[in-house]
Amino acid sequence: MLLKIIKRLELQLIKTLYTKYGFYPESIILIKSYPNFVYKVNYKNSKFILKILKKDQINIERMNFIEFIQKSIEIPGNILNINNKIYSELYFDGDELFFYLQHHINGTDINYENNNNAITYGRELALIHLNSRSYKTIYAEVDILKECIKELKDILDILRNINEKAYDSFRSILFLLKEKKEEIYYENLIFIHGDTHGGNAILAKKIYFIDWDESKLYDSYYDISCFYWMCITLDKINLWNLFCSGYQENYPINYIQNKNKILKMSILKDLKVFKYYLEYSQMIGIDLIKDIYIKKRYNFIKNLINQII
Repeated sequence: MLLKIIKRLELQLIKTLYTKYGFYPESIILIKSYPNFVYKVNYKNSKFILKILKKDQINIERMNFIEFIQKSIEIPGNILNINNKIYSELYFDGDELFFYLQHHINGTDINYENNNNAITYGRELALIHLNSRSYKTIYAEVDILKECIKELKDILDILRNINEKAYDSFRSILFLLKEKKEEIYYENLIFIHGDTHGGNAILAKKIYFIDWDESKLYDSYYDISCFYWMCITLDKINLWNLFCSGYQENYPINYIQNKNKILKMSILKDLKVFKYYLEYSQMIGIDLIKDIYIKKRYNFIKNLINQII
């Protein structure tokens, strides 16, 4: 049933590509199905990435920021349709969807066996943050623990119905978070990438950051913390030190002063990833979340909480 739906969706995409962009693709290949459908589109000697969004996922300000950052940082460019717009409407089974098209970068995933890649990743991310500061800043309140608790409550809503033991374990995490002293602070927020976990970048002649759908106005330390989260998850803290050395070539990092912030943001990142896999598992109707994974996430988060001063 699902395969038939996907096939009809792809036929509708092919028709819409012709009406909105003036070409029939030679092939359209599904490369990701959650949380959004993502396709690789081939036409003659050109390759594109096509991403489908719901109407409430459209963020014009994010696209304006990406357009701005492209003037100084090389990232995949969006392709305007015949109406000179980024987003194109896609009517399918009564739903009003949208999609956008961008150039595909020929390259490889980043291999961190080469230590220089961690340095370059940090250096390029710092340049993004530097340029972002010249685009827009907003002095606003940040409450990381509040965001962690929100994500955790969503996780508990899912676990309550599928795994009673895991529900009890993560309910204890909720209590631990609530016991921590709230440290609401004010920061000059900038547009960040939002998912810089060491991936979401292609290595070609240089590192190109991709997948900007989590980009938003937030504390730039969240991007930094996402890389830290990757390092401690994979037990490769040496990459963190290399990343920091690269980042600090263009902008300072004060790890000691911001340690609590980085720890809390790493917890937030881990909760977001855990919730993603829980929701994906429910969507496809297959139990992908094994007890050993749940136990690892519990121990990982509890360990980070215990490090918060």
